[in-house]
Amino acid sequence: MPLRTILALVGARARGLLLGAGSLFWLCAAVGCLVDTNQRCSEHQEYDGTRCICATGYGLMGNQCVQCAAHEVGSLTGCACAAGYVRASDTSPCEASAALGKACTTEKDCASDAKHAHCQTDVDGNYCTHSGCAASS
Repeated sequence: MPLRTILALVGARARGLLLGAGSLFWLCAAVGCLVDTNQRCSEHQEYDGTRCICATGYGLMGNQCVQCAAHEVGSLTGCACAAGYVRASDTSPCEASAALGKACTTEKDCASDAKHAHCQTDVDGNYCTHSGCAASS
């Protein structure tokens, strides 16, 4: 049924509501499609040419970028200790490690840091780390 026929069948008040609803629909549709290319990312994010990523100093927690604390760097899994820094526990702040990565020949060379008291042998040189370490973090 053509719009003119529908409008003729309904009263003036209903016609006003129908036209108002239609106008509101098109207004919302037009505004909803606009993208401000200068503000396409959320707070604490930057556009890298392909997608929005967390800004330097922020780590991804869920779907938000949170500010990292001192001696932390942002990652896709939140904030992690920067190179040369470690946490005594999951909730403690990152602190400089006395032994992590230090050159060693025996376990005694690593004794200054209880968490990293293992001397790992490596073809590029031995270094202090924690026992059972399987990968770099």
